[in-house]
Amino acid sequence: GSTPPAERQDVLIRWGSRARVRFAPARVLNSTSVLQFSSDKLAMLQKLGENGVAVPPFQLEPPNFSQWWQGGAWIARSRHHQGGQGFALCLQSQDVVRAQQSGCADYFIRYIPTQGEYRVHCFLGQALCTAQKVSEDGDLHLRNYHNGWRFHYQDSSNPEMENLACRAMQAIGLDFGAVDIIQSDWGEYFVLETNSAPGLDGENCPGFHRYLQAFRAELGL
Repeated sequence: GSTPPAERQDVLIRWGSRARVRFAPARVLNSTSVLQFSSDKLAMLQKLGENGVAVPPFQLEPPNFSQWWQGGAWIARSRHHQGGQGFALCLQSQDVVRAQQSGCADYFIRYIPTQGEYRVHCFLGQALCTAQKVSEDGDLHLRNYHNGWRFHYQDSSNPEMENLACRAMQAIGLDFGAVDIIQSDWGEYFVLETNSAPGLDGENCPGFHRYLQAFRAELGL
């Protein structure tokens, strides 16, 4: 839960929560400083790029659609967003103005034609499981829960994508969490963001049991 424990704990697992605790535990998985940093999605992208993790091209300045090299599609994003919110598709200058008016234009990501989007769950440098975003009739460009997209867990593994996810987690400093990755139409993988509190859709979710097994094994429970 998100309510901090009142008693002293040997181990504190921070699932996205930065709530203060009364007593310092002997061990913390996902420190408050890392959680604070990773909540800034722009700083996170910059950090990933600095560490050689493939991310989509991005910039602070609004795209200038009057210049041919700035043409094409862009995604306007807010620095602090969650739950698939805080972004807008920009195909022309008027879209940029609307994104700025709605408060989701802190930075801009070049839209990459995508054949698939995935979420890789990681724990202490190891990939736990992978889910693909699927939808029967959702928006093909803005893939979030509101637009009808859901995660479908896969039985097969993808070493290249899993390695990229683990590198992203290491670059940010998260002990566990999930990494959102797209595969471009030409086959290249790009990290979109890391998640310190990924949704798991209840106890029947395969990801829930993978995390439970990982925590128990690591903590000797």
